[in-house]
Amino acid sequence: EMPELGQRLARRCWPGPIALVMDGSHPESVIQRLPESVQKLSVPSGTVGLRVPAHEITLQVLRLLAGPIVLTSANLSGSPAATSGEEVSQQLSDQVDLILDDGAAKFGQPSSVVKVDSSGEANFLREGVIDAATLKRLSGFIALVVCTGNTCRSPMGEALLRKHLANKIGCGYSELEDKGATIISCGIAAANGAGPAAQSVEVMNSMGIDISSHASQPITGRLAQFADLILTMTNGHKQALINQWPALDSRTKTVRRDGADISDPIGMPVDVYRKCAEQIEENIREWADNIRL
Repeated sequence: EMPELGQRLARRCWPGPIALVMDGSHPESVIQRLPESVQKLSVPSGTVGLRVPAHEITLQVLRLLAGPIVLTSANLSGSPAATSGEEVSQQLSDQVDLILDDGAAKFGQPSSVVKVDSSGEANFLREGVIDAATLKRLSGFIALVVCTGNTCRSPMGEALLRKHLANKIGCGYSELEDKGATIISCGIAAANGAGPAAQSVEVMNSMGIDISSHASQPITGRLAQFADLILTMTNGHKQALINQWPALDSRTKTVRRDGADISDPIGMPVDVYRKCAEQIEENIREWADNIRL
């Protein structure tokens, strides 16, 4: 039962230099199946710290094991965090049998340690590679709105989701990211940098939103991994994403809440675009109402 914030940080930071400290007392946790003597060592205060280091040898070792490795810090309690094998040796040489020295830590700093409590609040226990400002950005809600070319439907969907989410939380359209929400549109077959369809711009202008500066972009694995919610215009888009990235299954939905498609208006008169935008907005409003930041 990892809190949603913990899931976001895990998706966006692992493998990487961040440890997430979370409640380890869930009755169905494998921790509870460990001998009591082991629990006292691995979860002495009822919490457990989880890491997935971005180090290939460590990752290869983990792939060969059925479970995680239980570790302590590579420094004495109260001493500075070690960032090289030499610093580990200076502190712990008489207490360890082997040090594998791969040189200095990549970023020259210790990992960041963040405690995520059951209510979803995050507290820095140690600020390292990832600072507080970066953590705030990584902790925010991210939604993707996806169509084919990212010039017609998804730019309108992005704009309308921004509008209704901003209205919901009581902030300006351009202030949404400062409030912890990022809305991005992209396409499964989009080119980079194409402008929006003129009809889309006209329809959005009539609704009080300017999307004239929009530039198309293709969806990438990184965007997909980071997203908390992916809204697609058709079932074909949805299935294409899940086929490529199966882990997206639970986070990918069609814009239409009844599961039907929103047809592509490309090349059609502006009235068709207007009806398309109305159909998108009718459904987007409900998605905005259900988003938790």
